[in-house]
Amino acid sequence: MLAHPDSQGLLAQAEFVRDAGDCPIRGLRIGLSMDDELDGTSFEFVGVFHWHERISFFQSPCLYYPRGDSPDNTVNLRDRSVFDHRVHSGVYTTEQVMTDEDHLISRVTATGAPTLSGHPDHVEVLENWRTDDGHPLSPDQMDASKHVLSSDAGISAIIGPAGTGKSTTMGAITDTWHSVHGDQSVIGLAPSAVAAGVLGDEIGVDTDNVAKWLFESVGEGAARRAERVVNYEARLAALDGKLADAAPRNRPKLIKQREALQAKLAQDYATQAQYRFHTNQLIIIDEASMVSTTNMAELSRQAEAAGAKLLIVGDPAQLEAVDAGGFLGHVERHLDHTTLNTIWRFKNEWEKAASLKLRSGDVDNDMAVVDEYAENGRIHGDPEAEAADTAYTAWKTDRDAGLSSILIASDNETVAELNQRAHTELVESGDVDITDQVVLRAEVHAGVGDVLLARRNDRSIRDSSGAFVANGTRMTISTIRPDGSVEAHVQSDDDGAAPTIILDADYLASSVELGYATTAHRSQGVTVDTGHAVVTPKLSRELFYVAMTRGKRGNHAYVDIDDAENPTPDDWRTTITANALDDKGEVIDDPSYYIKAVVARSTAEKSAHEVQDAELGWANDVGRICHELTYLNWSAKVSRTQDWLNLHSDPEQRDRLRADENWQRLISVDPAQNFHGEVLPSDSAQAIIERCEKPPEQPATGTGDMIVATTAATDEQARVWAQSMYDLQDQVAARRAVLTKDPPAWFSTLREQYAHHPRHDDVIDAVIVWRGVSDQTDSDTALGAQPPKDDYLRPYWNRMQAVVTGSELATQQAEEEPSVAQDVDPIDWDSLSADLDYQALDDTSSLSTVDPSSGQQLPAPQTPSRTTTDWER
Repeated sequence: MLAHPDSQGLLAQAEFVRDAGDCPIRGLRIGLSMDDELDGTSFEFVGVFHWHERISFFQSPCLYYPRGDSPDNTVNLRDRSVFDHRVHSGVYTTEQVMTDEDHLISRVTATGAPTLSGHPDHVEVLENWRTDDGHPLSPDQMDASKHVLSSDAGISAIIGPAGTGKSTTMGAITDTWHSVHGDQSVIGLAPSAVAAGVLGDEIGVDTDNVAKWLFESVGEGAARRAERVVNYEARLAALDGKLADAAPRNRPKLIKQREALQAKLAQDYATQAQYRFHTNQLIIIDEASMVSTTNMAELSRQAEAAGAKLLIVGDPAQLEAVDAGGFLGHVERHLDHTTLNTIWRFKNEWEKAASLKLRSGDVDNDMAVVDEYAENGRIHGDPEAEAADTAYTAWKTDRDAGLSSILIASDNETVAELNQRAHTELVESGDVDITDQVVLRAEVHAGVGDVLLARRNDRSIRDSSGAFVANGTRMTISTIRPDGSVEAHVQSDDDGAAPTIILDADYLASSVELGYATTAHRSQGVTVDTGHAVVTPKLSRELFYVAMTRGKRGNHAYVDIDDAENPTPDDWRTTITANALDDKGEVIDDPSYYIKAVVARSTAEKSAHEVQDAELGWANDVGRICHELTYLNWSAKVSRTQDWLNLHSDPEQRDRLRADENWQRLISVDPAQNFHGEVLPSDSAQAIIERCEKPPEQPATGTGDMIVATTAATDEQARVWAQSMYDLQDQVAARRAVLTKDPPAWFSTLREQYAHHPRHDDVIDAVIVWRGVSDQTDSDTALGAQPPKDDYLRPYWNRMQAVVTGSELATQQAEEEPSVAQDVDPIDWDSLSADLDYQALDDTSSLSTVDPSSGQQLPAPQTPSRTTTDWER
């Protein structure tokens, strides 16, 4: 999702930036949702809209270049400029989402919300608070609680990774707030009915799910209630008129009608008051990463209007909202918050630290932590065994040992297969009695002893503790009744007897499944002794993190190894990576390799503002502009070579040369400028290359002399080249201005070291370009890491060094006009590859690159040391 308003920056001044109304909206994520039984589950609407439908939207920046009647295919794709970034890489959002995010950001930074800072006694209450089993808050829980209670920000946030005791912290905050503002001063909300029920049990307050609250406060429920109120008041007014004129014998009946209407009116007023925030209330939103931006903004506006405070709690590294979301992650990355960092759930110390590394999102961390899980026997995979079988066997072993355990799969089909297998084997072992059976959803049968999973909220069905059955509730059948209903024990983490519940036959048939296995998505919030996850390419890092943090005693991952002789569409090789074979063509049988492919694929949603910033950065990226200029240089050679072939060869030879393995090398030689003679019908690409003169070194030009000069082959190429050169100069100047205003250490050192350099400005510009094109803008040193000699970045490094060291080579080359008549040295083409500048664009090249996972440190560049005398000389 993305977009940004019309830019007032440098690109907006460019002649070729196209007006936003010139192209259709694609993949628009809109803030419409459909609530499934008001349990907070919403469905994303993705549509294709055109400008004439007058949908208000923002668009990411792009460059657009006018096209002629015959577009140049080297710079156009399907009749559209390849440099039109708004079309080829644009992502979109609605103006409302941007407005909602603006509001939420302002509430995090705003002041004036209720706080306990003026009530010093609350600190003592907090410090004396204890859990039900007598434990005080941990230091990080205490710090988070004090921060929230003493802050007058409109929105406070607590980031709590899995197992860090979020519920304990919220319980302490709730009781302390109650001590000052009373028992009805805290309300709990969550994205689903199950999560809301769990939250209510844990912190002891009234809770509801977000969709239900919004439905009743500002949605259809409120609208219907308002209509009834108008109707009741009109009827009451009419009754009052009748009472005034009624005969005594008719008055009792009218009074009775009036009292009934007043009771209904009072009930609607009471319900509306129930779904309104009040002054000095604290509204806690649990699992906040799963709440959409639009819904959270509406709750925030209600809280602000009422003089209440919002506390959002959750873990953005786990599941996110189905609709446009990402705000909790935005808070973690950019705004004030507190983080819980002590893991309580896991029994093994190494697993506590490993779970934090897994959620970090750092690629190097993720790769290392997979190895750590493997070393501790948690990653499983065997070419001779199916992952689901292995996981099931391990689950069955744990269950037989008396441990609570759950099977987790990537898709519903695998979940159904595992559930049916568990049911069948438990029947055979006598653990499940099928003398009497009930029918569940999808015609699945269950007996006494089977574990069930509810899939729909029903507020009319409540257990013995008063909680209604919710989507995600797990139960064990204890009795099957003659009418087809069942009595079941509700599974709970609480000590003591489990609540009982009665489920009728209709609810069972429509909304209940077997509950031995579940998807990774539905497993969030589940805590068991052990978890066993079947991992496929369908999982993301976030879902894998959820799956690997359910078990207190152990969490295991199981993968299927590809069978090269019997490939399937679900293979790792075809789904997530093309590198499932080793150098010998054998299938890689290390399961950790496949797990690493999963954790490397993040689906975590960024906020619209973050994506906007990223897209603006991409549109104005120095490195991107440099690479596009390199592409244009190559495009010019391609165009010249194609035209040259059309003049000097017949169609059959042209087709043969284009299919030749040396076609890319032929282009790099630029035969249109460097071949002089007659092309023979039998000539191969290699033969033409060998008769070409050695291409002259192309002079450097542009900002900081960092770009290879290009002679465009078409008018469109010339236009794009001129605009890109202007953009590069503009962007480098903008960066230089920022660095000059607030210079980092590396920039100050660079300016001081080359203060007397005769080309001081070019040195600064060349270094800025180098840092951008090599993606080292965060480096603490001016030049960053030096690329290997055969890396595609090496020509940029060499050009930058030529400017820094004061070499006159580039200047001499620019001044000398190469002569085609001069004698040239023979070229050993077998030892000469295509220009390094273009190898990154050539999918046939085999440049060696630095393996980021190898940990090998590139040698630090040696910056030449110059004195004033040296430069003057």
